[in-house]
Amino acid sequence: MLSVLHALTGLTVLFFILLGLKNWRDWGFCAICAASTITWITLAGLYILDMFDSLILIVLMSGMTLHGLYRLWEEKSSRKHLVFRLPVLLLGITVLYQVFVWQIYSELLGLLVLVWLFFLILYFYRENDRFEVYVDDLIECCRDW
Repeated sequence: MLSVLHALTGLTVLFFILLGLKNWRDWGFCAICAASTITWITLAGLYILDMFDSLILIVLMSGMTLHGLYRLWEEKSSRKHLVFRLPVLLLGITVLYQVFVWQIYSELLGLLVLVWLFFLILYFYRENDRFEVYVDDLIECCRDW
């Protein structure tokens, strides 16, 4: 059985390998994000095979991947699309959760649909005087963090 120490050692080694490849080949990816993603996916496979038993570590590392994808989405999005921060985050959390429980919960999907519809309405009315302040607050939610 692999331990958490083995997993984190593997993550560390993989990080330095990917960092070297990135610099050698001038590839545009985040070495720490790639290393953690590859590691948790590998650990998830080992978990299924009963060769690794720390589901908590797998979930924590998958959350890092989600956060990295979320930050990438923020960076690549235009300002007007940042109104969708909460729906994008909820979508990522819901997808990961449903992957880990291997079951689809219609209540979660219903909530996602309602949240996305609400934010789409705000988006399409973002230049309306009544909605503009709220949309700006949503876009600037992380400004003073």
